[in-house]
Amino acid sequence: TDRGGDYSGRGVHATARIAAAAGAGEIIASRAVIEASGPGFRAFDERSLELRGLEAPVAVATIDWSTV
Repeated sequence: TDRGGDYSGRGVHATARIAAAAGAGEIIASRAVIEASGPGFRAFDERSLELRGLEAPVAVATIDWSTV
């Protein structure tokens, strides 16, 4: 939802929480985003995150940034 140039909603909040969970120099993405991105991304360290404000855990993985 666009609210005067600011976006909000479940997807925006989930993305912010996933990004905040990444360590220094780490790129993480949800399994859904990785699958939708198609071939070319190497993902590893798959795990499940409990994110504040979301009912169910979210499957995420680290992206090998050298393949981006």
